Amino acid sequence: MESNRLTNKNSKRSFSGPALITISINIEGISPNKEDILAQLCKETSCDVLCIQETHRGNESRTPKISGMRLAAIRSHKKYGSAIFTKPSIDIISSEMTEVDDIEVITIDLGKCTVTSVYKPPNSPLKFHKPKNSAARNVRIILGDFNCYSTSWGYSETNDDGHALEAWAVSEELSLIHDHKLPPSFNSGRWKRGYNPDLIFKLSDQTSYRSEEDLISRKPTEQPSLKG
Repeated sequence: MESNRLTNKNSKRSFSGPALITISINIEGISPNKEDILAQLCKETSCDVLCIQETHRGNESRTPKISGMRLAAIRSHKKYGSAIFTKPSIDIISSEMTEVDDIEVITIDLGKCTVTSVYKPPNSPLKFHKPKNSAARNVRIILGDFNCYSTSWGYSETNDDGHALEAWAVSEELSLIHDHKLPPSFNSGRWKRGYNPDLIFKLSDQTSYRSEEDLISRKPTEQPSLKG
């Protein structure tokens, strides 16, 4: 799970305070119990935008609900699935989505910035198809579960998807927010080590960012310790 705190240095902001607090989490199947935990997490962190990947909710399933948050956009899918929630007080100008080859890219336009949630399945080659509103603002946050390997964010090697993601970030003039001192966002029980498939990129020269992790305690064999 990744959390991002954005502060605009040049203007007063109307979100929850001086910072836009965003959280991204691969939930590995959402459930009522996990919804309750996420609601508590959003309350404790004053979260403005919550991006969720792998909801595992198809069109016939109940729509995810997070108490205290409003559903802004969703892509329903039995095996994958993504959703973005925001505080009810935040104005959403638009929401757009692409889902080519099950790579889920959802963007919401908040007026002063855009927030984009990304989920790339492990076996899908990285191809980033922009939602129509993804470049609507000069301040952009792109975060989610990219499943790409690179030494730039803590892997021992860089795979083809990692090279593709790095090239995409350069072409879009995006900066990676990654602190090597923070713990990995995913701990593999099989491989007995931590990885960082969850990433944050940003576009803005006038905005400061801070990345935080470990908002939810983790067990060695799991991602966040959220039980269904």
